[in-house]
Amino acid sequence: MKLTIKDRILIEALYPMQADIVTQTLIRDISKKVVLSQEEIEQAEIRPRQEGGLQWNTEKASGMIADIFFTDAERECLKKQIERMDNEKKVTLELLDLCIKIKDGK
Repeated sequence: MKLTIKDRILIEALYPMQADIVTQTLIRDISKKVVLSQEEIEQAEIRPRQEGGLQWNTEKASGMIADIFFTDAERECLKKQIERMDNEKKVTLELLDLCIKIKDGK
């Protein structure tokens, strides 16, 4: 799956706060795959915002696409989280593109 810097930062919003051991193991493995390296953070000029959250140089980050391989179990875990959030009407506009990308498997 091709993920942008923004996707990799936002994916954490899909993680459940609490879950069973299997789900949390999958989430931990997903987290390891999408973590940003120090080099990527430097290249994209990622910095904390005073009001919270992160900012980055969108021009520099636009070409930084990571091709991440998720196992079937990891993809299903993410899809279940998206389905849960959708049913609870908790999908934000900021998360919409990432949710669609994961649901479509792209």
